[in-house]
Amino acid sequence: MVRTRSNCSRFPTTIREDLGLIRDKGAGAHEALSRFCESYWPPVYSFIRQSGKGPEEAADLTQGFFEKLIEDESIVSWRPRDGHFRSWLLACLRRFIVDEWRKFSSAKNRPPGGWMSLDSDEAETYYEKDAIDSESPQIAYDRCWALHFFDTVLKELEEQCRAEGQLEVFGQMVAHLGGNDLKMSHGEAAKRMGMSTGTLKNEVTTLRKRYARIIRERLRLETGTAVGAEEELRYLVFIVAGS
Repeated sequence: MVRTRSNCSRFPTTIREDLGLIRDKGAGAHEALSRFCESYWPPVYSFIRQSGKGPEEAADLTQGFFEKLIEDESIVSWRPRDGHFRSWLLACLRRFIVDEWRKFSSAKNRPPGGWMSLDSDEAETYYEKDAIDSESPQIAYDRCWALHFFDTVLKELEEQCRAEGQLEVFGQMVAHLGGNDLKMSHGEAAKRMGMSTGTLKNEVTTLRKRYARIIRERLRLETGTAVGAEEELRYLVFIVAGS
């Protein structure tokens, strides 16, 4: 379906689950905050870099943006009725850059080491891997968001398959996701795994359906409706395919 790339019996933690923990300020809230920041800094950094900021300034602004969301508790204000979380977060980022980026140095509520592990060299390595010079900041943000989302789900599925003894089948599924030249055909892989080609094809097909089902379930939880999930999925696939 998309470019490649659990405890394993459950879906990955969703945005709504993490925001619920943060909102309640109970057990797990600190971990949810760190997980949230670690999960969503890549598209934020990509937007800021593509807007013309240098690596060090972009890293500082990214840290500052998440600190602002946490300090004024706007991080917990999003609800599915507000629209896609992706768009909501970008709107918050635009306001931050225009109105408040000079305030990012305040660190009164920052835990030791910050809310996420982020230095300019690390972030730049991540950014350069997928950067396209000619694209707009918003497209860079959306594309990075989409790639990160699909990678997160794929890694979760990989851990599920590892726990279930299906790691080789998972590897064969991943090899066929992007439609690239394959190092090993289904027939060759089936022979190596000691099964028929038909059986391997069926298992790969089942795993691809499972991957798609997890994607849709996560998007449904984050958009609030099945229709919203399908709309978001179409856009994310489109934005990755156009890169």
